[in-house]
Amino acid sequence: MKGLAVIAVALCLAGIVWSGTSHAAEPPAVKKSDSGICHDDSSVHYERTQKFTPYDSMEACLASGGRESRAARKMSPMRWILAAAATAGLGLLGWFWLRRSPGR
Repeated sequence: MKGLAVIAVALCLAGIVWSGTSHAAEPPAVKKSDSGICHDDSSVHYERTQKFTPYDSMEACLASGGRESRAARKMSPMRWILAAAATAGLGLLGWFWLRRSPGR
């Protein structure tokens, strides 16, 4: 009977210890480094970033005052499309300006 009580206490303590340990925690979707750069899991620096503030999304990280890494800015398809559209628009405006300029 005494041995059974010892086993019961040991199992209870093991359950308390086991429930207090966290299983492999999900890594954050975005890490904002101490220098204020937001890295998502596609960033080459994501795994290397050790001191960070976790965020659920890139938008939340940017809204907190963070900024995208240079690599993320270069690779963003939307930025590329916007830059191409702006360049095409400026080219068209330049063409109109040259056609209307008086010395031609």
